[in-house]
Parts: sequence; C-alpha cells; structure tokens
Amino acid sequence: MKKIKIYLKMILELTLVLISIVGVVVLGHFFSDKLPFKNVITIIVIVLYAINIVSNIIINKKDFDKVNAKKSGDELLNILLETKEEALKDPEVIRERTINKYNKIRLYSYVTLFLMYLLLFLWPYPSVLSHVLILIVFFYFYSIINSKRKEKLEKNNLLINSEMNKDEFKELYDIVDSVIRKHNVNKKYKIVYDYTSNLSINEQDEHIIIFVGYYVLRLLTKKELEAALHHEIAHFINSDTDYSLKFSKLHSNIAYLSNSFLFKIFYPNIYSLTFETELLNYLSTIFYERKADDIINQVGCNQDFINGLAKVYIYGLYYEQYLEDISLGRFDEINYNVLNVGFNDFLRYYNNNLEYINIFLEKSMVGRFDTHPSIVERKERLNVDKIEVSFAKDEFKHLADLIEEKFIKDNKANIEEQYKNVREEYLKALKDFESINENTTLEELISLEVDLFRLSLYEKALIVCNKVLEINPDQARTCFIKGAILLNLYHNEEGITYLYRIIEENHSEHLTEAIQILGTYYSSIGNMEGIEKLRSVQTSSLDNYSDYDELSQITQKDNLVEVSDDEGINKVLEIVKDSAVTNAVVAKKIINNKEMIHVILVFNDKEKGEVVDDINNKVWSTLDAINDKEYYLRTIGLAFYKNLKWLHKFEVYKNNNI
Repeated sequence: MKKIKIYLKMILELTLVLISIVGVVVLGHFFSDKLPFKNVITIIVIVLYAINIVSNIIINKKDFDKVNAKKSGDELLNILLETKEEALKDPEVIRERTINKYNKIRLYSYVTLFLMYLLLFLWPYPSVLSHVLILIVFFYFYSIINSKRKEKLEKNNLLINSEMNKDEFKELYDIVDSVIRKHNVNKKYKIVYDYTSNLSINEQDEHIIIFVGYYVLRLLTKKELEAALHHEIAHFINSDTDYSLKFSKLHSNIAYLSNSFLFKIFYPNIYSLTFETELLNYLSTIFYERKADDIINQVGCNQDFINGLAKVYIYGLYYEQYLEDISLGRFDEINYNVLNVGFNDFLRYYNNNLEYINIFLEKSMVGRFDTHPSIVERKERLNVDKIEVSFAKDEFKHLADLIEEKFIKDNKANIEEQYKNVREEYLKALKDFESINENTTLEELISLEVDLFRLSLYEKALIVCNKVLEINPDQARTCFIKGAILLNLYHNEEGITYLYRIIEENHSEHLTEAIQILGTYYSSIGNMEGIEKLRSVQTSSLDNYSDYDELSQITQKDNLVEVSDDEGINKVLEIVKDSAVTNAVVAKKIINNKEMIHVILVFNDKEKGEVVDDINNKVWSTLDAINDKEYYLRTIGLAFYKNLKWLHKFEVYKNNNI
C-alpha cells in the first residue's frame, strides 16, 4: 500500500507540473499579446535568461575546476586543519550558515525557473525555444520527483525488510521505551536492525529511526545497551537528527540533478558548497559526540556507557586491523551462520590479543581528523577509573539469532554461491601452497601470496612472503602484505619496517594503505613519536599518491608514448599469445618525471569470468615481479575497445583466430 501511495504521489506531482506548463502556454497564447510593450519585455527577459544561463555555466565550470584542482600534500593538509579549526570554533553557527546557503542556492534555481516560465508565457507556441523550455522545465521536475520516489521506496523497503517486529523484539522495545520516557521524548519511533556493530539514530518523516546492529546485541549487556541508547537519544534532544534531516532534504534536492546537464544551469557554486559543507559536517562530528556524552553524566550511567563503548571500540580494532573477512572456504560443509561465525572469530581475536587491547584501552589517542573521541578521552571526561570488559553474558543472543535467521533467509542463495566459489579457491590455494618446490617461479609465488592473504590464510601467506623476499628483497606488494599481517594480526612491530619501505620507496599502489595501517596502529597504542614521524612524510606521500592517481588514468588527451623491447611486456605477450585475449594495448604515460606503463587486455564481451581472471592473475603477477617499473593493468570488452580508436595505434597484439 505504501508503494502504491508513493507512485500515485509521483503521478500526481508530474500531472501538476504538466498542468502548470500547459497553463502558462495557454495563458500566454490568449493574453501575452495584450501586454503593453510586449516585445520590449520579451527581449529583456530573453537577455536576462541568456545572461543567467551562460553565467551559471561559466561559474559552475570555474567552481568545478577550483574544487578539483590538483593540490599538494601540504595544501590539502592545510585545508583540512583550517576547516577543522573553523568547524570546532562555533559548530552551531556553521549549521545555521549551511542551511542558509542551501536555501539561497535553491532560491536561485527558482529564479531560473521563473524566467523559463515567463518566457513560455511571452514567447508564442509552437517554436523551437518554447519546445526547449518545456523539455528543460519538465525534465527538471521529473528528475527531482523521480529521484524522491526512488529514495522513498528505498527507505520504505528498509523499514519493510529490516524493521524489528514489536512482538518478536518486545524486550528491546521495552528497553527503548524506558530510555525515551526518561527524557520525555514523545515522538514515535521504529527500531531497525542491520549487520554491523553500530548503534545510531536519525529522523525520517514523523518517526525516530533507531538502528541496532547484530554485533551490538552480541557485545553489550542490558545496562550497557541502555547507557548507549541514552547517548543516541541525546542526539535527538540536541537537534542533531533534526539538522541531519533538514540538510539531507536540501542536499538531496540538488543532488537529484547531479548527473544531468541541468545541474550546471540551476546550481552555480554547488561543487565548492558541497565540498565545504560535507567537510565541515564531518569534522564537527566530534563536537556533537562530546555534547551527547554529557547526558551520560546527567543520567549517571558512566561506567556502563564506557564498558559498552570499550567493547564496540575493541570490535572496531578487530574489524579494521585484523584483516579477517570470514572465509567460508575453511568449512568442509556450508555454514550459513555467517554472523555467528564472525562473532566467534572476534572472541578468538580478543582472547589472543589481551595485552595489546589493554594498551589500547589505556593509551589510545584520537586522530587529527577522527569523528569520535577516543575511549581514553571519554573515560577521563566521564570520570571512570577502570574499564571492565566481559563477553561472558551474551544477554541478547536470542534476539541476535532472530536477526541471523532473517539474514540467512534473505541471503541463502548468495551464501551458497559464495561458499562454492570461495571453497574452490580455498582448496586450490592450499594445494598450490603444498606444491611449492624449487621450480616454483617468482611470479607463481607472488600470485599465491596474494590469494592466501585474501583468503585469510595469514600464516601460510607469511611463509610465501618470506620465500618471495629471499628471491627479491625489494618486492613492493610482498613487503606490504608481510607488514600488514605482522602489524595488524600479530601486533609485531617488525611489520613497521616493511610498511615504511613502501613509504620511503614511494610504492604508490600501497602508499595510502601503508600510511593508514601505521597511523591506526600508532594511535591505538598512544605512540606520539611514531605519529609525528608518520606526519613528517605524510604530505610528500600524498603528493606521490596524487601523481600515481593521475598516472593511472588515461584519456585521449594524454600524450601517450609507445613502448618497445620491455622485459615485462615481452613476458605478457608470451602469456596472452593464443589465449582468449583478442587484443593487447601497451602505452606509457609520463607526469613529473614519473612514468607508468599501461597494459590493456581486450576480451570478447561474452568471455567467461574465470577465464579472464586466470589470464589477469598471470599477467598481473608477471608485471608485479618487476621492481624498477610501474605497470597498470586493466581489461575491457571488445565492443568498447572498438570505439576507442585513439588506442588502436598502441596495439601490440591481435589474435587473428578469434
């Protein structure tokens, strides 16, 4: 019924748009000629409209170029630091200013629309101009109305598919009721589940929506959940959710046109406004988190709040650092209880890393651009002496099991397909690992270490990494994988050495990942010296990554160079010869004295995915084994390739048998 109402509303709104357009045209047909000085007025309106459109397009282009202009690492860092200072100086004023700016830009679009309607009234129908104006006006409204319909359907489907039934989850509703009553909140609410470790709140139409993650129910006790809910309700009391709703509606009305040319006509300066407001909203989050924490002091549930928060933070360590994607392939038979498996993996991580976790709970620091205070800061602000963590109770497992039942029901076919694919990869990787001997090539080892890493077979991946580094000590990807496993999985600081080799030698592909892993680790153990050292190389690393990002893209405008007699390319040609590859293209791009060789493999559009993946892996491993050059591999379909005629002159292979 809700879906039908959404569609009926869309039809009604579009009908009203058509009526308004036809009405203006009809009125113009009968009355515009009676206007005194009609021709003069028409010319003035046309001139105003032309100036409006042309200036909008020019401003929009300059605005886009300004936002997307290449910036050095120092410039980017300064922008972030200055924006953060502004965001935290007076966040409430910034919110008000943001809403006002969006209202002004929306008003500007209404002025443009008014000029269009005025021209439709003045200009005789039918004519080329009137047809164009009608199409623009109708498409403007259609884009907004249709996008709103999609958004409402998505929200409606979310509530239909994920809303917690009040009978099944009565225990949870009773807890939320008791918390809400304490704060005299009268607004209706709904509880929606997801598969995360998050507890969050927002507003949607006439309801408060409370999101409760599966892992929240597995992690927290009843008292800890109540304390966390007090914090979330504080966001409603402090009008954070109201602001988010207002901002979302204003931003959405503009974003609906973001993929059309109309964006340039109706919304000048939108790029810089969007960039500025989204950055300010992000960087000011920590202020509102601290403000919401104040309610915990008023309620007096400080200890329970910190205990529960510590559990969520610890789960975050596991999720972000442990690299553990649940590998279904490790089971001899399919295990549908994916969420429960993930939680048991987390408990193993917790029990195996207590020393590191205790350091984290005592010393962790908030990063320069983090959105939430650290557990240490929150513990001090709420005057909690000691954090008490225990996962023994599992009080809400029966509710979490209901969520998992729904998850399995909705995803059973996907789990089965995933298991089938991963199980085959898992067994193949184990077989390849057992088959390693003195004849195994460097390329085969590199390919295997990546597969083992991806399949969470970390101990075996380390063994293969060591074999690769014996042959080639400078192999960049291997240094990254070994460093990531040692630091994230075992918290072995030997991993720092390998990750710093990526940074110091400017291996662009893994540069940002290496910096992120090191930064997270240093922050988690409160190592300020390590953070400062990392910051000293961060801006130059950003410059190198920026060059890498630009190098990795190729367009018709680039001055590409042909490549001849290259060791890696000669090996690639041997691999693709008489294979499913229809064409191979090789071209070099150079920026700031840095160069990258692009390798493009072309396949028939109906070629099987496993065939493409197999050839890609062989080519990629071959190129990755060469240290002194940067290669970038991509695959495209034959039909698409035929349209890229500017690439054909760089063709180095063509399979005449296909």
